[in-house]
Amino acid sequence: MAEESEIPLKAQLIFKLVRRRQWGGKHSAIEDLKKGFPPNAHNEIQSIAEELIRENFFLVKKAFYGTHISLNPKKSKEIKELLIKHYREIAKPYL
Repeated sequence: MAEESEIPLKAQLIFKLVRRRQWGGKHSAIEDLKKGFPPNAHNEIQSIAEELIRENFFLVKKAFYGTHISLNPKKSKEIKELLIKHYREIAKPYL
């Protein structure tokens, strides 16, 4: 497997939600994506998350307590291909 620093942040964020099995109706706060990453990467993570929302990889649920996201089940094929490309063996149990 490639080093974490070699894997694009986009793939890391998607894999984080896949590991949590947050597809469709099961969602998480967008702020939780930043957890586990260094503070100097938080702004970049926010912009990548917004990009993934525009590309319809993430579904958005807006509520009075904040914005929540989940993986779009309609994009599962593309998500699985991305994970196989970057994570190979480690992603198999989640696919």
